Amino acid sequence: MEALPMQKHDMVKLSYHECWLIIEDIVLRSSTETSIPLDLDLENIGQEIAQKCGGLPLVASVIGGALSREMKIDKWQEILDDEAWILQDENKKILSILKISFDRLPSSLKTCFSYCSIFPKDAVIFKDDLIQLWMAQGFLHNSNGSLVEMEDIGNDYFNELLSNSLLQDIKWDLYGNIESCKMHDAVHDLALIVSKGETLVWDTSCNFDVQNCSTIRHLRVQSNGKDLPTIPRSVAQRLHSLFSDVDVFCSMASDLKSLRTLKLMADQNKKLPTSLGKLKHLKYLDISRAYVTVAPKTFSKLYNLQTSKFLDCGPNGIANLISWRHIYSIHPHDISIMQLSSLRTLSHFVVGTKKGCQIEDLGCLSQLGGKLGILKLEHVRSKLEASKANLKEKTKLHQLTLHWSSGYERAVNNNNDEEVLKGLQPHSTLKSLTINGYKGKMFPSWMGNDINSSSPLFLLYNMVELQLINCDECTCIPSLGLLPSLKVLCVERMENVRRMGHKLQSGGAESIRLFPALKTLAICDMERLGEWVEVVEDAAVGSQGVIVFPCLEKLLISECPLLKTWSMGGFSPHHKLSELLIEHCSSLTAIPSLDGLLALEKLELFSCDGLTSLPIGLGSCISLQLLEINGCQNLNSIPSINGLTSLQRLNLICCNGLMCLPIGLDSCISLQLLKIFQCQNLNSIPSLNELTSLERLYLTHCDGLTCLPTELDSCISLQQLGIRSCPNLISIPEDIGKLHSLNVLRIIECENLRSISGEWLASLTWLKGLHLGPFWSELEDFPGLTSIHQLHASLEKLDLYGWDKLESLPHQLQHLTALKELTLLKFNGLEALPEWLGDLSCVHRLVIWSCPNLTHLPSIEAMRRLSNLQYLGIRHCPKLKKSCAKKRGPEWFKISHIPNIRIHYKNVQGEYKFSMVCLIFGSLIPLFHII
Repeated sequence: MEALPMQKHDMVKLSYHECWLIIEDIVLRSSTETSIPLDLDLENIGQEIAQKCGGLPLVASVIGGALSREMKIDKWQEILDDEAWILQDENKKILSILKISFDRLPSSLKTCFSYCSIFPKDAVIFKDDLIQLWMAQGFLHNSNGSLVEMEDIGNDYFNELLSNSLLQDIKWDLYGNIESCKMHDAVHDLALIVSKGETLVWDTSCNFDVQNCSTIRHLRVQSNGKDLPTIPRSVAQRLHSLFSDVDVFCSMASDLKSLRTLKLMADQNKKLPTSLGKLKHLKYLDISRAYVTVAPKTFSKLYNLQTSKFLDCGPNGIANLISWRHIYSIHPHDISIMQLSSLRTLSHFVVGTKKGCQIEDLGCLSQLGGKLGILKLEHVRSKLEASKANLKEKTKLHQLTLHWSSGYERAVNNNNDEEVLKGLQPHSTLKSLTINGYKGKMFPSWMGNDINSSSPLFLLYNMVELQLINCDECTCIPSLGLLPSLKVLCVERMENVRRMGHKLQSGGAESIRLFPALKTLAICDMERLGEWVEVVEDAAVGSQGVIVFPCLEKLLISECPLLKTWSMGGFSPHHKLSELLIEHCSSLTAIPSLDGLLALEKLELFSCDGLTSLPIGLGSCISLQLLEINGCQNLNSIPSINGLTSLQRLNLICCNGLMCLPIGLDSCISLQLLKIFQCQNLNSIPSLNELTSLERLYLTHCDGLTCLPTELDSCISLQQLGIRSCPNLISIPEDIGKLHSLNVLRIIECENLRSISGEWLASLTWLKGLHLGPFWSELEDFPGLTSIHQLHASLEKLDLYGWDKLESLPHQLQHLTALKELTLLKFNGLEALPEWLGDLSCVHRLVIWSCPNLTHLPSIEAMRRLSNLQYLGIRHCPKLKKSCAKKRGPEWFKISHIPNIRIHYKNVQGEYKFSMVCLIFGSLIPLFHII
């Protein structure tokens, strides 16, 4: 039970001057005359208060908010003289100082603030949600007969609490609106205290103190999941709010007669009881985290309901809910809105043919705001009908999705998409627009005028985000280059667009900025797009006259198989592009020069078979941290990367045309990961000298590689080295033994490897995982294990791959007394496991795979000495499978004591939770993961 917590709050200490700067900034920001310095007397008092803040930024912020509301000397002096400053107990002192600010709030704000204690500590509090909760409790009253909306009053209250730092850690959405905030733990403690026992956070592991619960009005139930708690009826009848992550509602719904707010977060809630309709005062219902799909019929009796979240409501009786203001749903459903004139939020509206479901029924909802998705627009019959939705008058609408059904779902086809979209013109305040499934050939003029016209006016000048998806009849994209606020543009699955770009005529001195605010651009699944060029006539792109994408940070070009030409006109030295991803553009033969991309951090190229080389200027990308080239089969060269001192990851995957690595690798002093996979013509790797930050090196399926890079021992930070399927690798250099930081080493499937120094393992004292073999098939002994006994204290995981000529396990393994996991694979000549296997007493997992002639395990005494063995896995060992058959095989009595046994995909004993792939190939997963 959480009522009056007095936790110790550790906070970073600031200097007195820093505290004063926080106070001064808050006071000046709140003042209407911010350019005028503070009165000297006020400043002197303020600095004295700053000295008393004890270096705590939270205290300075909250006190700054209190001072900003009362810009009078006597009021500031009262705060300075408050007795809270002289308390000795640090925790009580902080809470008392915070209460100075609370005591100076208006009574309406005090109530709203104390209600925030219903949220858990450190919870993300969403602004709209909080305002709707306040509204449900009746905290948002109009004063003096004002016509101000309750939501607007709540917004003012929210901003007031923010300005007083009682709410903090603000997060903004893409459109510049405050989305969420948090409460500091100390402020949360204050909120619980000032709620005067009205709020209780009940952990059901504690007993419910019925004697002291008469004042509780707001209850949050938190359960350990073991026991279903019971709320005393005397408490339930007085509750105004119930937040619960366990299913307490269904069993006591009839007792909650005073409930205003119900927030269910329990996974086991499958169905709401019919008694839901008896909650006559209920105004807020949130089942967003409960698996309730359909509301009971009695839902239509919740006449005071204002907000519902993620509930699919049937059509019957919905018209009675005339107080309904906010409807959020995940699954769109066709409900009649004809009588719901109070609606402010409607996340989805499905157009139908019945009254209340037609497009014109949206027309009377003048206050509709936030996010709206209109689906099945194929049912709209004309431009006139569409215009009756009156979208252009909905000034509070910020996000709009217009969706036409596609394929077999489009039962009606009036072939009038162009006319309908003309009639759905939104208001100029719209921030986000998504058009999906539109079958018109042209976009309406309200989406963008000719960029070369004498007065290119744009209705969507406040547009921040635009997505055009599955508009497969359109042959061109509207002119969007001059939209001043556009930050995100996504063009996806527009099959008939063959060319993109702007054609400008810029002969004058006036500067033109194309896409002046755009930060993210995604061009995806454009099957016929062959050319993207920003063309400028009579002026050079990038000159003083024309600037293209000056703010672009992320560029994605994906699934454009015919794209051959791509030009953005070059990059200025101050270009902000930080991420460039190009994938599945098989016809692309060139990428524009990367000169000037000083901010580029990620460059990723996937499946671009037409590329034979990368553009010049790669070495100038001094901020580059990730360079990944994957599936570019014809790439034969990479320009110099000399100077890329910020590069941390270099991945070259499936580039069979590549014969050498780029020049300048040794200058990449920040490189932590070097991964080379299936570059079959790569014949050498340059020296890794100077790469002291390298932590992981993986070489896989490099057929042309005959030797490892030199000076490996200079990679003093190397922790993982993986070498797999390099068939022409003959030997392993001795300097691997000098990699003292190495903890995982894999050398597997190198079929011609025949020479490994016997002492190489002696110095790898940090090695925890070792994976070796198979090697040259003519070898009769496992090479390189002479000194493996030196790893007896560190090695925990060992995978050994054998070959035909090996008839026994390497005897050196018997010294690995710390080994916990052992996997034996493909020892084709092995018939019996050695007796010394029982000396590996720490092994808890033993896997034997593809040993076709293995028949016998060690003696029962040896197997019993494996006292920690919890799992035995046997796969593709036909003889051993037969001899270990449960209760029948001659070897069964040796293993019957092992808790978990799995033989050839079947649990013979126990229940092992992981799949067979994880069990048998578990030791290989890290290697497969790197590929």
